[in-house]
Amino acid sequence: MLLQWASKVKHLIIRWGNQINFITLRADYYIDKQSRCPITKPCPSEPEKFEFVTVMLVMKRFASVMERSEKIVLGAAMIIVIIVVIIISAVYTVLQRQAQAALSSNDSTAYIYNQCTTNMQNPTLLLTLTNEDMFDYRQFSYSIISSVISTKLTLAFGFQHQSDFWGLDDIVAFDTYTKTSDSTILDGSFESNNLTMSYSQCRLTTDKNNYPFLSQIGWDFPHLGNCYYTDGTQSGLTYLIQSFPIVGGRTYDVSFWLQNNGNGLNLAVVLIDA
Repeated sequence: MLLQWASKVKHLIIRWGNQINFITLRADYYIDKQSRCPITKPCPSEPEKFEFVTVMLVMKRFASVMERSEKIVLGAAMIIVIIVVIIISAVYTVLQRQAQAALSSNDSTAYIYNQCTTNMQNPTLLLTLTNEDMFDYRQFSYSIISSVISTKLTLAFGFQHQSDFWGLDDIVAFDTYTKTSDSTILDGSFESNNLTMSYSQCRLTTDKNNYPFLSQIGWDFPHLGNCYYTDGTQSGLTYLIQSFPIVGGRTYDVSFWLQNNGNGLNLAVVLIDA
């Protein structure tokens, strides 16, 4: 069986090499016809062919200096490139469909399980806001009992807004067992003015090229202090994610302040994994 497949691959590679010879012959034909026509305009009978004469001439000269073994190697390389392109296209299509399902489905699980949450073992949906009217900062608070085997807690905030921006500020998560007021989350008020120090971001969308990345630290409408997180993602969702160490089995109080700066189509989701 292996020898049969090897023979098929060999014949296919030789066919690719023969195609180059075919191109050479066709180039000779068209170049010869061009030599019998005026330089200023193409032959009336073959006007469309002369758009490719220059390219064919280059291919002819390239093919004429190639050995048969080199043509075979070139054919094999082209096959490999085609296979790689097919694989990349297939992977992109799967991710694109997954993102599209998450953006268009009414099933809330689509916002929980996608390529942006693959590192979360058991993500839980804390909050979903859809097409909300504009509102000033509101505090959202939750009490989370972590798993006894958990070693970290992950928060993920996903936003989309078609007309304006969401504002996020003063994220707090602390251990109720220790009764300490110090937040275990890093830079919950965004005062460091550097998202990459404590957070990661993931864009869930099918159209990254036509919509700019509108998720960043802002200074115009903070809840407290000088900075806050602002997100105006117009296509898909942009997740803001942070993980921090915890003691398994303990209860953690999680709170944050959220602002909606515009009406219309919008979406906010908050996930937790503990």
